[in-house]
Amino acid sequence: MNNSRWKMNRIGLLDFWYYDDQEFYFLDGRMLLRGSNGSGKSVTMQSFIPLLLDGNMRPERLDPSGSRARKMENYLLEDGDGREERTGYLYMEFKRKDVENYLTIGIGLRARRGKKLDPWYFCITDGRRIGKDIYLYKDVKEKIAYSKMELRNRIGDGGRMLSMGFREDIETILTQAPENRQTILFSATMPKEIMNLIDNYQKDPTLVEINKSQVALNSIEQFYYDIPTGRKNDALGLLLHYYAPSRSMVFCNTKKMVDDLTGWLLDHGFKAEGLHGDMKQSQRTVVMDAFKAGRTSILVATDVAARGIDVDDINCVFNYDIPQNAEYYVHRIGRTGRAGKSGSAYTLCCGRNQLRQMEQILRFAKAQATLAPVPMPDEILQKRREEGAQKLRTFLTGKTDFPYLDMVLSLMHTEDEQVPTFSAEQIAAAALELLYGAQQSDLPDATGLNREKKRRSPKDYVKFIIDAGYNARMVPNFIVGAIAERTGLSGRDIGKIEIFEDNTTVEIPQEQAEEVLSSMQDCRINGKKVRISVLPTEKRRKGADQKEKFKKDGKKASFEKSSFQNPRKRGFSENKNNSKRKKASYSERFASYTESSPESSSQNDKFRGKKHNKTRGKFHSKHK
Repeated sequence: MNNSRWKMNRIGLLDFWYYDDQEFYFLDGRMLLRGSNGSGKSVTMQSFIPLLLDGNMRPERLDPSGSRARKMENYLLEDGDGREERTGYLYMEFKRKDVENYLTIGIGLRARRGKKLDPWYFCITDGRRIGKDIYLYKDVKEKIAYSKMELRNRIGDGGRMLSMGFREDIETILTQAPENRQTILFSATMPKEIMNLIDNYQKDPTLVEINKSQVALNSIEQFYYDIPTGRKNDALGLLLHYYAPSRSMVFCNTKKMVDDLTGWLLDHGFKAEGLHGDMKQSQRTVVMDAFKAGRTSILVATDVAARGIDVDDINCVFNYDIPQNAEYYVHRIGRTGRAGKSGSAYTLCCGRNQLRQMEQILRFAKAQATLAPVPMPDEILQKRREEGAQKLRTFLTGKTDFPYLDMVLSLMHTEDEQVPTFSAEQIAAAALELLYGAQQSDLPDATGLNREKKRRSPKDYVKFIIDAGYNARMVPNFIVGAIAERTGLSGRDIGKIEIFEDNTTVEIPQEQAEEVLSSMQDCRINGKKVRISVLPTEKRRKGADQKEKFKKDGKKASFEKSSFQNPRKRGFSENKNNSKRKKASYSERFASYTESSPESSSQNDKFRGKKHNKTRGKFHSKHK
């Protein structure tokens, strides 16, 4: 039913950036935010999308073009602000369509001069609404924001405070500890948060490194897989059947995913238990005891289990979700290969972006991993047979006593003609089937998992030219989005994209070239009406000839001026200010927005103009 869907209904800011107390309403989940250049539209909305929804606290997420020296604390305590401390809130309210049912999520931020920002998350699940049933401040007139503990008490059982870790607890303990003490901190890695604790609470500390992370990783065999979207469960099931670990851990990024995956594994015959931060300590103890005792062979967990858990004989670690960074990766796979033993780690990736992310993690972790195909059912069955045969050989070698021999003989020979008899081969095969199960009925679907990666040659593409380049703020995502919207092609189908000063070249598969050419006429990309045409063969041939001449003569040749501007970065050498700019690559990540209608373009043009000073209240929201 449509009314069961949650939609954004309202967002609010309290004591954050320029806002003392501000709300923006949505209509049917949509909102149009209008304002002049520099009025703060981007920072306002990006405070909710990256910061609130994914928890990434890097300040450049709010203002990519801002100063690198700017910190998140500056959005609560600006330079020149006389206050030494300020607590602010961001929240997002959701509503079911046609039903008065509300859900609110939010983040609190406490900033103190000269100290690290203290964030916490919360959710209100009992239908209470901020500003109506519950408030984020103590005094209605002064609007003094609640502290974390005060908000926790106000929410009560009608919601939940989401923990950001144990730092606050550690600091509370250390402040109560005797002045004359010895403090020792142990960690597999030393992130910034740990170093801050060291600086604040230790006297003349000495860093002792027993083993570097790389040494520990050497004993762990690492693999990663390119899995089609939506097929990770099947891939994980096949890997578990193939390697058949006696004890393994599977890491997920969210608590919901832990619960969902644990249920799937149980439904498919695996002995699995889940572990995450929402469980009571007594529940965690029961789960860990079962895992250590071998009653559970698979532990599905969030990163709460990546640190501080030492269980013997964990054969494999599976990263169902890619870890957030290299540090998390090291901690996760470090659950296996402990105390000089060997182990294996397997990571599931979906799509190009995750593959690049995984390769980046491996670089930072200085780890070596192999991109491998998922084992297929016939490989699994063959492995089962080989391992079963070896077990039988080992069992039969030197054995003289066979308690079931009389049963076998009775199946082979009988005096009753009505009773069928069987050969020794048939009896052995039937016994193995009873032991190992049917051929393939217990294995997940493997269709399409190891899709063949087709590599096109340059001859398979038609090169198009678009009359807009980086001067018009073109980026690959804008172009891919426009083509995908009009033709249905995906990023995998599109070839090389090269963005230059005044134009852009795009490679399109030959079979879709005509469709792209007809569909992309009068198209708007990033609000600009563009023209697209096939790059003439002679232009491409001329470019190749010039490259060849350059190789031979060692002199840089110049192209003749024409409608096709030379794609040799001429603007970089002519303009000193552009000397450090790089040609945009396909892998660059930008938030994309593509307009294809004149009406929407007129709205987009309102965001462009002369720069002016940021002033509160220079923009407003309208329902779209």
